Amino acid sequence: MTLLDAFEGKWQSLEPDAVRTFLQDSALTLTYYQFESDLHRHIRTTNHLERLFREFRTKSDEIGAFPNETSCLTVFCLVVERDHAKHDRGKKRE
Repeated sequence: MTLLDAFEGKWQSLEPDAVRTFLQDSALTLTYYQFESDLHRHIRTTNHLERLFREFRTKSDEIGAFPNETSCLTVFCLVVERDHAKHDRGKKRE
């Protein structure tokens, strides 16, 4: 019996709707285990994505207004590429 089965057995009779909702897509919450273990801490939360958006907001605040959509996308791509380069540089040191 898995922990998930134990959870369902304990709570199903008391809170069937909550258990159904919880179990509905529970497998999707474990998708990050399909990747290499050294990536788990980077992809199991949204912190990385939130940091990218925060960096983009900071950069866009510095710029003010973008003249067009292409310039906005260019800056966003540069922020993502810079972040990607930071992670690549960290791997080379290991």
